[in-house]
Amino acid sequence: MHNENLGFEVPFLPDAEYVRFLADNTSQLAAVYFSLQNPDLLDARVGVPPHPLSDIIHHLQRLPDTPKYALLNSRFQPPAHLLEPKQVDRDLFQLQVLVQAGCLDGIVFVDHYLLQALSKRDPKLCAQLEAVPGVNCMLDSLPRIYQHLERISQTAFKPPGKLILDRSLNRDLSRLREIHTECAQLWPDMRLGLLANEGCLPACPYKLTHDANISLGRFDPDQERTFDLNNTLGCARAFSHDPSLILRSPFIRPEDIDAYTPYVQTIKLGGRTRGGRIMRKVLCMYMQRSYPGNLLELMDTQEFLADKLYVANQALPPDFGSRTIDCGLRCYKCSYCASLASTHVQHLGIHIKPMWA
Repeated sequence: MHNENLGFEVPFLPDAEYVRFLADNTSQLAAVYFSLQNPDLLDARVGVPPHPLSDIIHHLQRLPDTPKYALLNSRFQPPAHLLEPKQVDRDLFQLQVLVQAGCLDGIVFVDHYLLQALSKRDPKLCAQLEAVPGVNCMLDSLPRIYQHLERISQTAFKPPGKLILDRSLNRDLSRLREIHTECAQLWPDMRLGLLANEGCLPACPYKLTHDANISLGRFDPDQERTFDLNNTLGCARAFSHDPSLILRSPFIRPEDIDAYTPYVQTIKLGGRTRGGRIMRKVLCMYMQRSYPGNLLELMDTQEFLADKLYVANQALPPDFGSRTIDCGLRCYKCSYCASLASTHVQHLGIHIKPMWA
């Protein structure tokens, strides 16, 4: 039985067919988030081509009742950018255009310096927008949540009406339950969510440096080497050397999302750089609570392995979700995922084009 109160937060892309699909499924959507696709307003993804703001607005207006959040979630912005009033004004101008078009409810941010700079420069505009900490703020405890919300309260921005909690809580139900209870007491109207399909390493040791390298590559494209770093030195290399990490990654399968509904109201799905066609398939699988293919093609980050490895999602044990939902990522005490990897991660041998490519 699907929980009808569970909504999906998904990437918005200025793609007519994809937007038509979202418009047909607005009852399932909690929110959409989108890149401004502008080299001056940095988000947390490389390889985002510039796109006219007018075109983004045209497509956003087809989702009139869905909350909309602009991604300004780069780990950091160039200091000169934040300290130069004219540059901050250019950023604010784009937000103002979106507000006037009725296409912006808030911003997703990670860099509190950016939040302060925007608020200081135009408090009247910022007072119309929620400031939502991005998932890369790693909100994994009440003290961390409280400190972020306290900093936001010292700006002109509205407090957020939603929070996407840290990925680690996907595998730590005990902590999730505690955070849910405490948040309900402190902020009764706050909606909590989890990111379901980002297949990062468990408690990823590369995370902060990876985010910083993305930021570096965004404002200086000549420095963009994140793919090479990950494949030769980082997470991609780790997954290839130890396939058990694929199953130890704190994702949530479509089959398991309803187990989280006592504690969260939103499931966030990633994959905006993969395009509208694939995001439509990903959202369909999560709405259906079932996926019969290669688990790697469902993930946002592990999909690069889908031409080398095959993980038959429906062949995983029926109790996979219940066995891992409260494991706390204590892999040093447990061999469950490692034992599954030996039988459920298939090396394809030859490189074939993935089904969704």
